[in-house]
Amino acid sequence: MQSHRTFFTDFWRKLITLVLALVIWETVNVTLPDGEFDFFPLQTIHGIPIQLLYDDNEVFVDNPKHTIDLQCRALFTRKLTADDFIVQKQLILPEGLEVSKPKLQIEKANIKCRRHLVKLISWTPTVFSLDASKIVEKELPISKHKIIDRTAKDKNTKITITPASVRLRGPASILNEMQSIPAALITIDDHITSYEAPGELELPEHVENLTEEKIIVKIAIVKEAKNSQHHLFNQPLLVIPSPNPNLQFPEGYKIPNVEVTLEGILTNEQLQKVRPFLDLSAITKEGDYTIPVQLLYLPNNVITEIIPKELSLSLKIPPQPQEPLPETEKETEETTPPPEK
Repeated sequence: MQSHRTFFTDFWRKLITLVLALVIWETVNVTLPDGEFDFFPLQTIHGIPIQLLYDDNEVFVDNPKHTIDLQCRALFTRKLTADDFIVQKQLILPEGLEVSKPKLQIEKANIKCRRHLVKLISWTPTVFSLDASKIVEKELPISKHKIIDRTAKDKNTKITITPASVRLRGPASILNEMQSIPAALITIDDHITSYEAPGELELPEHVENLTEEKIIVKIAIVKEAKNSQHHLFNQPLLVIPSPNPNLQFPEGYKIPNVEVTLEGILTNEQLQKVRPFLDLSAITKEGDYTIPVQLLYLPNNVITEIIPKELSLSLKIPPQPQEPLPETEKETEETTPPPEK
């Protein structure tokens, strides 16, 4: 009871005193000269996390976790930790680029301290790089190359996947490298005569399937020599070149392999001759082209499916180095007088 009376005795005077003390504290915190901090020991705080500010529904960052180390001085020699600081940086991707490597600079305005009377001295690193890309959508065919056929040679295996393609959503850095999406592993043995079941997709991390239709895998095995279905995986593409020898693919571009499905009457010799190819013989100028994938030595009455069925290419003429003039031509240019007016 005694402590209760002491608290409420002269209550309003004590409240005003407390308010004035807080005002004086804030005034000192704002107006204290920088030199006053030099009397206090230098502190180094390690591993302060950087909070990247961006919409993760629109942007994907492959390496979002970064930290800084900073040095500071604090009045009253208080011991500071990484929890006493907040470091935030806004991430803005360059316009027109789906994939980029932005460099972000940490400035003093990005660093906030939860405590008062703390002076920042330095921090490192001041600049760090990111691997960032926009979230995009892409329609991709479903590939069958993870379905393993171990049936006898005199049996024909027909594999059907519905739907034939799905719409995916994910980072452009991942989807732009994909030509198809594989169905999950299925092994077909001799004792299987037919198979129909819900299928799964082997989705890369950070990629989601937007197609609501369920995936169904149908496998039919028939002992029939007349008609058969053959799957040729990872087939390299032959290229019929352009008549313009200066046209080239971009530096570092690698022509992808394709997957070919053939259905019809085929001998082993005919099957071994079939080759996918790109025909650039009609292209003579620089530009962006969509070229269909075609097949060489394809027998008649054979149904084909090619994944991907076309490729988007960019053909350019690299700049040619200028050859220096022979010494005799240089001397002629230097000694020839200008024409009389």
